[in-house]
Amino acid sequence: MDAQFRTLKRLARWLRPVGRSVLDVCSVVGGGGGLVDGGTGFGVSCVMTDSRYYAYGGRSTVRIPQLKLALSHIGWASYRPVLAVTTSRLPVVAADPVGIGPPSGAKSGLEFSWANRSGQLSLQSDLGAVGPRVAPRRNYYRQTVRPGRQGILNSLSVAGQHLLIVSISVPYAHRGQQQVS
Repeated sequence: MDAQFRTLKRLARWLRPVGRSVLDVCSVVGGGGGLVDGGTGFGVSCVMTDSRYYAYGGRSTVRIPQLKLALSHIGWASYRPVLAVTTSRLPVVAADPVGIGPPSGAKSGLEFSWANRSGQLSLQSDLGAVGPRVAPRRNYYRQTVRPGRQGILNSLSVAGQHLLIVSISVPYAHRGQQQVS
């Protein structure tokens, strides 16, 4: 993931890093069987999500196509809007891995979102616009690095008044639900 973010920064020099967050979580899925049926068993899935926050200047209508072009050079394509229930009002776009960019054998994912500083950005809800949306009571959090909200807000300026959030998620462990007879 670090290599992809370094390449993105090199390809899109207009991005100015202002923050980072990491969520490494393992989730338990499924459940035990009842007395009559054998149940479905349990499964465990682990995913690491690395989110980077960037300030940028210029018009978003110009910068977002430039971002998509840069992302295509590091192995991402098939952009589509994400329709998820969150408290954020920001647009979220997902991409799928193609070619040589993401690690082979893993179903990686990328999401990005952006906001204008002028009243569109709400730090409490919008910094969570991208990234995992999961049920906390069934999760084990291996690593959590929260974004520095105030530092990000202070980094936005007249020259870099917009905020871009790019998140890459990579599953690294999966033990599927097994049928129990």
